[in-house]
Amino acid sequence: MENRYSRQIRYIGEYAQDRVSKSKVCIIGCGALGSASAELLTRAGVGTIKLVDRDFLELSNLQRQHVFSEEDINKPKALALAERLGKINSSIEIEPLVEDFNSSKAESIVKGFDIVIDGLDNMHSRFILNEACVKLNMPWVYGSAIRNMGHTSFIDVNMNCLNCFIKTLPSETETCETSGVTNSITSLISAIQVNETLKYLGNQKYTLLRLFLYIDLEHMIMKSFGVSKDPDCRVCSLKKFDFLEKKESSWITSLCGKNSYHFSPPSKIGLDLQGARARIPQEFSVSAENKSLVRAHSGDKEITVFNDGRMITKNIEKNEAETVCKKIVLI
Repeated sequence: MENRYSRQIRYIGEYAQDRVSKSKVCIIGCGALGSASAELLTRAGVGTIKLVDRDFLELSNLQRQHVFSEEDINKPKALALAERLGKINSSIEIEPLVEDFNSSKAESIVKGFDIVIDGLDNMHSRFILNEACVKLNMPWVYGSAIRNMGHTSFIDVNMNCLNCFIKTLPSETETCETSGVTNSITSLISAIQVNETLKYLGNQKYTLLRLFLYIDLEHMIMKSFGVSKDPDCRVCSLKKFDFLEKKESSWITSLCGKNSYHFSPPSKIGLDLQGARARIPQEFSVSAENKSLVRAHSGDKEITVFNDGRMITKNIEKNEAETVCKKIVLI
């Protein structure tokens, strides 16, 4: 009988495939980069894949998040992705986690995995991920994409870390919402992330070690830059974990886009969605509802309430959004 991975094995060999099948990969973020990486790793036969994302699928995601379809709209991404991947390869373990990745939870989320893939959409979370991986001595694969450009790097924390070449948190960064992004660049960056991950898991030489790869599809430019360990690096040399140890005291986090916020209670509270629905301000109309969330609109204002007590608001001023959230979630 033909082996599912026969074409892959002919290239990487039985030994590498056996290592891949016994490996565990954690993917933080199930957007364009994370979902594409998850699909490729599922098809390659990675033994266990953990999917971490706090968000739900929106119509505008489908342009680049090609694992999903229209029937997944309004579903939590981690759960919808896990369902899709299970239909692709039922022989591997998929662990979906609908959770906010922050300094309080980062270590417990990634601990015990062989490698982490970055599917995040903001640098603050990447700084937290970098510190968690350095502290736990775990490799991870950085990736980002905007417009028609992207970057990626394999980070072996014993040789260098993200902080070695990005010293401070950028005050302002472009987002997919403000500047746009093509599906070609997200597909390419995620493919390279997976390529490096599989080489590492198969005990093969991984090319982007101590290299930072820049790709510009608009002008068909691909450049790599050497990255050296900074002997004075705050994170990997001095072992100072400022982002990781600054536990989230606020329950409010700014998201990509103007006046967009994520509200997360100190602990999951098992919210009664029907009761929460009744407490949504009357000017809002419910536009989506399932066992995981209730979503409502009033003009361009948007509220999404999750069954674990979290809430996301868009186009609502922070003070108003906080007041609405406290009323709905009863905090």
